[in-house]
Amino acid sequence: MKRCADAGVKYLPGMVDSVEHHEDGAPSVLKGTLAEYDEDSKQSGAGGGSVGASEFTEFTVSASIVVCSTGHNRDMLRYNEGPPPGWQTAYGVEVRIPGHPFEVNKAVFMDFRQSDPELEGEFEIPGADGIWRVPSFLYVLPVDKDTVFVEETCLVSRVQVPFDELKRRLYRRLKRMGLAVEKGNIIEEEASWIPLGGTPPVSPQRTLAYGAAAGLVHPASGYSIVNSLRRAPRFADAVVAGLKKGGPTEASARGWDVLWGDEPRRQVGFYQFGMELLMSLRRVFPTHHIPPLRLSILVPEGTVIPSDCLSIHRDTRD
Repeated sequence: MKRCADAGVKYLPGMVDSVEHHEDGAPSVLKGTLAEYDEDSKQSGAGGGSVGASEFTEFTVSASIVVCSTGHNRDMLRYNEGPPPGWQTAYGVEVRIPGHPFEVNKAVFMDFRQSDPELEGEFEIPGADGIWRVPSFLYVLPVDKDTVFVEETCLVSRVQVPFDELKRRLYRRLKRMGLAVEKGNIIEEEASWIPLGGTPPVSPQRTLAYGAAAGLVHPASGYSIVNSLRRAPRFADAVVAGLKKGGPTEASARGWDVLWGDEPRRQVGFYQFGMELLMSLRRVFPTHHIPPLRLSILVPEGTVIPSDCLSIHRDTRD
């Protein structure tokens, strides 16, 4: 932020309503609404209260390059036709549980062991018929020996699993583990949903995009930060080179090529296949019986594969 401020970057607390581009390479025109705050509003915000804008005014600014970084808001970009995105949903709490059983220096990444079919009646009924549901897993991040963050997450599904359902699963799972969550011990509550996959932006187009708006969210995991940081230098260099070589239109084309050139499209196509596979799963195996994973791998004839590359281990401990 300091580097941006030193370079003369200004931040306007407002919302862009429209972007107008010109084919002759002239600067693009952005129109929107700017929020203004008086001193009383600023002081109330400093004291921890909510801050509301004292008034709104329309604004118009021009720019050679427009980069949309509005998350999953698609209003300012054109996207290809295709299937809707999948959804990752999560509900979690940071809570005080004195003497919780989780090791403080270890995080639990994806615990699917109790993501089993719902059972009618009590938790464990031998021979009871289960009802299939969208799978979810437990994520655990211990803060200290008496505080832990626990979260129930649906990795990806066709529908948004309601937060109330994830909350019910989380509390049910913790009860099975012998852990009680008392309302007065909850420090913070979190709920989130992330669209995964879906159709990519039209490439190229004059409005550039970055982050989630550019489709940089991994469609099979929901991760995006590392991907965005890794591509940022190449993206910035391409835009700058395009401005010097041919102006705004060339800059946009080069920027989009970094984000959605042939190779990135091939990679995302493979990731999309993984997302579709995950959404098609209709069985979650109970803790005590996890069958071996068998893979079919196509390699050129005569290729030697080390045996340790073919060994896949699963931890089936309760």
